[in-house]
Amino acid sequence: SACFNCKIQFGIGSRHHCRRCGNTYCAKCSSNRAPLLLYGIKTPERLCDSCFALTPAENELAATHLPLLERGMTCAMGFFKEMVIVKLSGDAIVVLDKGTKPRHSFALPQLSVEAEGKVRMSINNVKLDAVGTRDRDAFVRAAKAAAAAAKQPDLATTVDTARKKQKYDYAK
Repeated sequence: SACFNCKIQFGIGSRHHCRRCGNTYCAKCSSNRAPLLLYGIKTPERLCDSCFALTPAENELAATHLPLLERGMTCAMGFFKEMVIVKLSGDAIVVLDKGTKPRHSFALPQLSVEAEGKVRMSINNVKLDAVGTRDRDAFVRAAKAAAAAAKQPDLATTVDTARKKQKYDYAK
C-alpha cells in the first residue's frame, strides 16, 4: 500500500497511522504531534499534516469554549428582564428559565449569535442582556466557535469520502 497523501509506496516498518483520521502515511507526511483534546487525548499523538492544521482550533474549542458553554451564563430576557440561563445542552444552545425549563433551543449548525450594544447579545433574534461585556463577549466567541465546528462535516464521513476518492483515483 501507499501513503494516503504523497502516494509513496511503503517499505517494511515505514507506515504510520494518523491518530485523528486513521489514514496511513509515510513519516514525512505524518511527522507532527499534538494532543487531541476534543477526543479526550491529552498526550501528543502522531498526526498527518491535514489533521495537524485542524487540531489547534479543535483544542481551543475543547479547552476554552466548551467548558464555558457547558457552565452557561445568566442573562436577562424580555421586557420584564426575566432571569434565564443560556448554556450548551447536547448539540444545541438552550435558554432555560429559573426552574430549568427550556424556553428556547437553537441547534448549533443553525446558530446565529451576535454582540449588540453594551451587554446585549442576540441568539437567532432572541435578545438577551448579559451581566457584563466581558462575559457576553466570551460567550459569543464560544458560541460562534461551537457553531462553526458543528458545521464541519463529521470526521468519519470526511475520511470515508477521501478513501473512496483515493480508490477511484487508483482505478484510473
